[in-house]
Amino acid sequence: MKTTLEDVSEILDSFSLEEISNLLKRQVNMHTEESGIDRANYFQPLYAKYHSIMDSDEIPDDVKNEATDRFNDVCRLFISLIANEFQLEFDQDYINDHLNVLPALVSALYCFFVRDLITNIEEVCTNYIEKNRKKIFEVFEDRKSKKDAATLVNKRKFPIDLAVILANIYDTSTWILRQLSEEAYISYLNQDYAPLKIIDSLMKEGVMSGEFMDIISGIFEENLSMKGEICLAILAVHKLA
Repeated sequence: MKTTLEDVSEILDSFSLEEISNLLKRQVNMHTEESGIDRANYFQPLYAKYHSIMDSDEIPDDVKNEATDRFNDVCRLFISLIANEFQLEFDQDYINDHLNVLPALVSALYCFFVRDLITNIEEVCTNYIEKNRKKIFEVFEDRKSKKDAATLVNKRKFPIDLAVILANIYDTSTWILRQLSEEAYISYLNQDYAPLKIIDSLMKEGVMSGEFMDIISGIFEENLSMKGEICLAILAVHKLA
């Protein structure tokens, strides 16, 4: 359905920075179990509304210009809140000079750091275990003689190194994330993951910087619901292999 001039006021009202800020702050604050896990996409509907204005031939240019200014402010808000939560710094000159790519930049940041964070951590830890079993086992080898149920069950199913890693998955996953630099974290993700290509490019070009692994590992350690979901998924990958 084509957007008309009469629709614009309602759309612009939805670009309320205060309302969006309140919603997004709750979503990006994942440090405690009470904050929950919110995978909703609050950006895409706003972008779709903005796009509907720009695609309409019934809306005059001055109104489109106002909508663009308002939507760019929304994009800057998303970038600012994500940056604050994950201790990121951005080249503001780059942001101001590339307003045409702001939606793609926001979408990549939003997916990488917020909406896909759980699946990304799961993938990183799973791939790290696959490639570094010996290294991890050397750290946790003293636990191989434990008589708890998890250790005994896993020792019957897997080689001793993998058995110890999986029996202590909460601790081994925590250790993995604490070892990784930002670049290493990225290297253990699927390189075809679209947001990753943008994040990697921003870092290499110096547009984005920051030691976000301290934040990611901290969230993992503090949010027990998230940690439980991720660790169960890692265990499932190996038990179904």
